[in-house]
Amino acid sequence: RWDSSAYLHSWCSVPCPSRLSLSRAYSIKSSSIGSATGLCLGQCCRIKPLSCKCKLGRSSQPPPDSRQHFSASSSASEAVLTAQSDIRKLFVANEKIGVLLLNLGGPETLDDVQPFLFNLFADPDIIRLPRAFRFLQKPLAQFISVARAPKSKEGYASIGGGSPLRQITDAQGEALMEALCGKDIPAKVYVGMRYWHPFTEEAIEQIKKDGITKLVVLPLYPQFSISTSGSSLRLLESIFR
Repeated sequence: RWDSSAYLHSWCSVPCPSRLSLSRAYSIKSSSIGSATGLCLGQCCRIKPLSCKCKLGRSSQPPPDSRQHFSASSSASEAVLTAQSDIRKLFVANEKIGVLLLNLGGPETLDDVQPFLFNLFADPDIIRLPRAFRFLQKPLAQFISVARAPKSKEGYASIGGGSPLRQITDAQGEALMEALCGKDIPAKVYVGMRYWHPFTEEAIEQIKKDGITKLVVLPLYPQFSISTSGSSLRLLESIFR
């Protein structure tokens, strides 16, 4: 893993000429072991070779045949940015990247209101019962959801007959995917709702089918709470186990 802060500190602590050859500054080490790829830093001017911990072990110099030569540049900052772009492409090329957007979910039609409320109140993170009364969790959720459904339906009817959260989250996912593609990161974006479709479990099944090797989990809740983002993350932990 590239520790850029340590590298830049070393770069600035040594007087370097305005023009330098970055063929001695960067070296990339790749391997066919799984999909792991390690990056190790070489030399820059009079700086001693740095070593960093990579997935494949610890190394200060890669084999000569694995060097990536970069042309000299009059601007060190431009050269660093160019190198970072090439490094990103190298890592992305070896991984299938996915982004999972987590959200609460909401009923899309008035008929969905009561089952949505049941899923909500059946979550132990929403209503916490003493251990001796856990068997009452679902019956209590059924009672509350049926009792509250008529009033909740009125609220959803006043905003068009359902929650817009699904459409908003899907739009965010599409925009994020386009932005990542613009940065040469062809990632797939998935939506996982906690209490309504598409459920988090459904999203994980699709992620497995697509063969995703690197997954970024991105909660869209406005703040952390045990009963919102905490519940979604707890569910993910259970699925991963």
